[in-house]
Amino acid sequence: MVVIGEQRNKKMGKHHTNLEQTRGASACNGPLRINGTSCLSATFAIVTSSSWPAVCGWPPKNHRKGISSTMSLVTDFLAGVAEFVADVFVFRRQRQQRGHAERDIADDAMAVAHFDVITLLWIGLVCVGLMFLLIFGLGVPVGWGVGMGVVVAAVWGYRKYAQMLRDA
Repeated sequence: MVVIGEQRNKKMGKHHTNLEQTRGASACNGPLRINGTSCLSATFAIVTSSSWPAVCGWPPKNHRKGISSTMSLVTDFLAGVAEFVADVFVFRRQRQQRGHAERDIADDAMAVAHFDVITLLWIGLVCVGLMFLLIFGLGVPVGWGVGMGVVVAAVWGYRKYAQMLRDA
């Protein structure tokens, strides 16, 4: 937080600079800068920039030989495995509550994997094709085309999941 009357650098610390120092621009005296952007848009561009730490002079966190991207990959993989395991246990619980005979966990895992990979991919591709057909082929407004595609995908996905619960 900047207090009125104090210089920005003294209040925020040595790593923060003001807008003029960061971009190398002159003071913003008028409504438009020399290059045609307003002060607000230049500030927004700096604040929303992914390279904000590098602009201010300190290195980004986890910037040791790609550890950030590696850890992100590992974290995403572990989250995917945990989600799949949770899906299998929810599927088994729903089948048990409906009174179906208990099956081997490997069979349930294969059913969930088939649903997650094959069925949902097919539904997604068909519904994206439907959206493109509605929007570009028939001239339906974008909002309506996307809405219809999402509704078709949700209804079709629910029906396939209900069918998977009934079968086997």
